[in-house]
Amino acid sequence: GTINSCTASGGRISDGGGVAVKGGAFIMTSGTISNCTAATSGGGVYLDIIGGEVKLQDGVVSGCTADTGGGIYMGGGTFNMTNSTISNCSAGRAGGGVCVDGGVSTLQGGTIENCCVSGTGSDTGGGGVALGGGMLTLKSGAIRGCSANSGGGALAWKGVFKLEGGAINNCTATEGGGVYVEPIATFQVQGRPSVTDNVAGDVTNNIYLRLNSNTQKGAMIEVTGALDTGAALGVTLGGNIDDWKDKTFLQDLPSGNRAFFPDSDSTQYFTSGAIDSFGNFATAPYVGPAPVTPDIAVTLDKATLSLEPGDTAKLKATLTPADATYKYIFWESSDEAIATVNDSGLVTAVADGTAIITAKSWYGNTATCAVTV
Repeated sequence: GTINSCTASGGRISDGGGVAVKGGAFIMTSGTISNCTAATSGGGVYLDIIGGEVKLQDGVVSGCTADTGGGIYMGGGTFNMTNSTISNCSAGRAGGGVCVDGGVSTLQGGTIENCCVSGTGSDTGGGGVALGGGMLTLKSGAIRGCSANSGGGALAWKGVFKLEGGAINNCTATEGGGVYVEPIATFQVQGRPSVTDNVAGDVTNNIYLRLNSNTQKGAMIEVTGALDTGAALGVTLGGNIDDWKDKTFLQDLPSGNRAFFPDSDSTQYFTSGAIDSFGNFATAPYVGPAPVTPDIAVTLDKATLSLEPGDTAKLKATLTPADATYKYIFWESSDEAIATVNDSGLVTAVADGTAIITAKSWYGNTATCAVTV
């Protein structure tokens, strides 16, 4: 079926030029939404903050426009796009293709292409996708040929942006040709993502990590799982390169994957290469880790702990086999109001109650300790 040339012009109805979802579900299979317009959000499809579900399967959203979310706007709920196309859509402020301000969105297969944001202010960007809250995961597919003032392919203002595969390429912007990341956003990578051949101005600019000059906090890349052969991530540091020294912006990436920690003299990229005076890393493809021995289990030296508020105790995690290549342990508390845990396994009791401390290995194996305060 086709929804074509519809308009939500303003007043009481200014969202969802083609479709507005306020609860319930909208599922489109092999359909088309084209040339629709919304005065505010969701030129093609609008999903309200109250939630609901939108699924696009083998569908097309094209030529749609809005101020935010030219193709799709997500205020909450869930959005799943599978083997679909969002093309030639535009926004005045954010998210030419897709704007996510809440909820959980997953892009798997298909393309977001030739979308743009026309605004040039400091609060504009995300030619392909813009993330202002919630979670957005790119598992496969491509964002290409998109443009904006900041983040030609993608702009992460807030929320969690996960790159687990797919490609962002041939996008353009003033800053962050491929991806623009604000310090308050969470940017995570694993698998085989490729962010290459993007341009800011007339220079290669793939992933732009912004440094807040007031707080001296810089955006970071969190590597949350093994990077596969073929992953390619070019990084540009915003601001003065000297301000980045002694800051860690690739977190806890095991040595087999070429972790780097900026020091007083130099930094490294996934593949070897010098950093230039503008903070641009070479964009040679990541060649994959050295042969690895994966862990098959993790155990803790204590299954339970009883503590008084203010007390501390150290948990020790042991990997099997002992020669597992990636030895980093991710620690998490189920309730930090009762007990917290730091990156070395030190538990601090906060208030009466029970919290579960979880130790997670690089390959996802877990062990737990019940802490009673």
